[in-house]
Amino acid sequence: MKKIMAVLGLIVLINYGANLNAQSNEDLKQIFQSISDEWTSYAESKNLRGIVSLYAADAVIDGNAKDAVVGRYAIKDDFKQWFEGSQSIDHSSSVISATVFGDNAFVYGSWTVNQISKDGSKNALRGNWVNHNVKIGSKWKIKLELWNDAEFFESRKKE
Repeated sequence: MKKIMAVLGLIVLINYGANLNAQSNEDLKQIFQSISDEWTSYAESKNLRGIVSLYAADAVIDGNAKDAVVGRYAIKDDFKQWFEGSQSIDHSSSVISATVFGDNAFVYGSWTVNQISKDGSKNALRGNWVNHNVKIGSKWKIKLELWNDAEFFESRKKE
């Protein structure tokens, strides 16, 4: 009986210690929503330096409408093209869930963008995204960003 009580006590202590640094899913969602809001602010203001600062040096962006973009320099060029081709960008993003394992986080959300291109054409797009973030120092950086364009996906399903 003493051994059982000792083991149960040890289990309680381990669980207590493991939960000392734990954050609720709502807290995590808020942390990553603020990063998502930064992304939106940088996109809408076409702040190239700001948006690139959210990515790890070896990050990958992979969407279903184009080839993967690998590395911070390629990501910078990709955003530069988007910003230069846009008259205005109205972007929003909502974090649906976030899970953290040490210095790794997996974040899932939805996005919309209403864009007017330099030629005056309008695009209204929406979809979902999943990010693998890594903690570098005290900041979370995007390591892998996967997103889809829901309209593009729906049109492909009909083929």
